[in-house]
Amino acid sequence: MPTFRKLSDYYKYITNELIKVMDIVGEKARNHMYDYVKKEMESRPENEDVYKRTWEYLNSISRIKATLAPDGSIETMIYYNTDLIEPHITTDGTLYAHADDWGRDVSDMIPLWMETGVSYITSNGYRSHKPVGGIIDLEKWVKLNFKKELIKELKKKGINCK
Repeated sequence: MPTFRKLSDYYKYITNELIKVMDIVGEKARNHMYDYVKKEMESRPENEDVYKRTWEYLNSISRIKATLAPDGSIETMIYYNTDLIEPHITTDGTLYAHADDWGRDVSDMIPLWMETGVSYITSNGYRSHKPVGGIIDLEKWVKLNFKKELIKELKKKGINCK
């Protein structure tokens, strides 16, 4: 770790290092969520799905790089980027994915539907399935691993902490 002439220089250094470390830990968390959701989806036969898989739901798991928030905290965000989920209908007109029975785009609802296991997008009412639970699993992972991963990455940078 470098030496500092002023306390403000030290604070600037530590803040920048924390942002870098939070970015590393945030990417680990995103990768954990991606792996969990992928494993959940692969563990289910495709014929149990309500629609054919496009894998856009899985590949929509995204992360905003770590930044310094106005309140002084450092944050990163992991989310489903619904801009990466498109409506699809087969050429014979049968429902393929991400569109309701009338062909309307419901791709923005896919993460909610997959997470909760319930959707109201059909003419005959609700379709349900076993929830994927990627967000719930991510929350568990963060509670169990965030502090440990943050400390490990800070130590790699030569910043001792407990």
